[in-house]
Amino acid sequence: MPVSTILAPLIGGVLIGTSALLLLWLGGRIAGVSGIVGGLLAAPRNDRGWRVAFLAGLGLGGAVRPSRILTTSLARLDEAGGGLNYYFLRHALKLQLDYIHTWGPALPLGRGDQFRLQLQLAF
Repeated sequence: MPVSTILAPLIGGVLIGTSALLLLWLGGRIAGVSGIVGGLLAAPRNDRGWRVAFLAGLGLGGAVRPSRILTTSLARLDEAGGGLNYYFLRHALKLQLDYIHTWGPALPLGRGDQFRLQLQLAF
């Protein structure tokens, strides 16, 4: 397995962890995307800037591509998706629906669609 196959996800994970840690240390906030989005809709105006910046960073981070010089054993695929969550019993039970659309030369038809329905219990 080429080193770049391990290196790119490792660097990405370190960047995500570092940003979450900085948000906690500097802002006293936990980097939960659903809470950030929910707060964006209900927060006072002076509390929206960092939320917009965080979400923009997530979106732009997904658009960054590794250099063409790196070789990897991973399939060449692009994906976009979204999901909905509904919480029951004061967040002890979560129903989650996700949709993911993939496309790229590694797929037999050039594209693919995936739905996932998940029930999660926390105790």
